[in-house]
Amino acid sequence: MDVLKLLELDPVDVKGHLAEWNGIENPLETFFDGRFEQWQQAQTKRNFGFKYIVSLTGGQ
Repeated sequence: MDVLKLLELDPVDVKGHLAEWNGIENPLETFFDGRFEQWQQAQTKRNFGFKYIVSLTGGQ
């Protein structure tokens, strides 16, 4: 929350997104390979209807 305040973002406008290893591919590797958007589209839920998305990715 403090980071959002530093960026002058209202928390109600922000969706936190934590990309994690899906058992097949590492999201950080797909990001650096330029395939992250395609990898992310595999999700079927509409989770990103917010003004801002704060995304954190990690590897295994």
